[in-house]
Amino acid sequence: MYCREGSTAADHWVSDDLFAAELDHEGRVVRAFTDKGAFESEANHWWIMDMEGKLWPADGKVMSPAARLKSYIDPKTKLPVMLGRAYLTQRLAGARGGEKAAERWAYMPWNWPNIVAEPVRGIIKTPVEAITGGDPNQQGYIGRVYMNRGEGGATIHRNALGQLVHAGDILELLPDRVDRYLDPSQFPKEASGGAAGPGRWPWERTPQADGKDLHLGAQGWLRQVRYAKEDIEDARGRIFSSFDGGVRSEFLETVRGRAGDYPEGKVTYQTGRFAMDQALRQLGGLADAHGNANVTANPGDSAVSRVTGDVEIQLGAAQFDGDRQRYLDWAKDLQVAPAPQATATEVAGLEKDLQDAQAQRRLAAASELSQVAQAAVPAAQQAFRATAFPFASLLAARVPLALAIR
Repeated sequence: MYCREGSTAADHWVSDDLFAAELDHEGRVVRAFTDKGAFESEANHWWIMDMEGKLWPADGKVMSPAARLKSYIDPKTKLPVMLGRAYLTQRLAGARGGEKAAERWAYMPWNWPNIVAEPVRGIIKTPVEAITGGDPNQQGYIGRVYMNRGEGGATIHRNALGQLVHAGDILELLPDRVDRYLDPSQFPKEASGGAAGPGRWPWERTPQADGKDLHLGAQGWLRQVRYAKEDIEDARGRIFSSFDGGVRSEFLETVRGRAGDYPEGKVTYQTGRFAMDQALRQLGGLADAHGNANVTANPGDSAVSRVTGDVEIQLGAAQFDGDRQRYLDWAKDLQVAPAPQATATEVAGLEKDLQDAQAQRRLAAASELSQVAQAAVPAAQQAFRATAFPFASLLAARVPLALAIR
């Protein structure tokens, strides 16, 4: 895989496997990670940004079970880090494996003793159910079957001794409550203990919250599969848009759930001139000079209360080459085009403007000359006296002396 670094020209070319790339705010590669060990070691100190813009530590100590990963953030540079294809496909494979495991959990070999013992359990639990009013579908093996088929759920967290005791309770006489979740809003807002880091899912290890172990069911894993596919298409679209241009759309829906609102993210990427034209028609004046737009809507229906979308229209090499060719064609047209000829009316108008400008200039010059002449009158008078009576000062000194002699 090759990666071009720098703003205007290539500083150097990367020919090794690219595990991740740190991008600036214009989408240019600032740093490329080609050493897997060094990359994973440094990634342990990064932050995870979800679709809502919240930051979570990458060590998995605190996380949101309902959040969708958007990108990693390098705390040193505050820039996003995008994962390479190797990690994206690893996440997709992990999500598909989790989905299949959840779907087949009920009849896996380690559950065959539960399948055999379930008729006997039904006979024993019937009086208990009649007395306590408990729901057997939220207990033990049956409760876990329904949990793995749906969105997920929670079970009581037990130590090694507790797990051993319940493993020997083949008739399920001990309480073993299972909380079944029907949508992501029923998960706790925060959990701890999940796996984190590039290419890993928080659900690879069992996260915990309020003394319970959280589990993801088949429906929840299907959502994670969709997220992983969209991330791969997003990465592919970023590459293709460098050549043909494209439109990246990121939508975040605030969905009404059984236990409150929860976020549902969706990312799409379309490449080509047609997709760009369609986006510009739909956005109208909402797009800024850089081709970005932020839209918000409140559908007001029973399922979704709010939708926020970020749309980016990115130009590719095809668009820049087209602009370059247009400029070259315009330059050729200007070179071969004859000089424009003015009409008689235009010439007459220009001559009149010239005459008016010359008249105004003569008036200004005359006014300036008059002011200079007025300022020079006193000096001229003094000079005239000095030249007309050169002996005036001598006569003024001798007349009193002659009068005194007489």
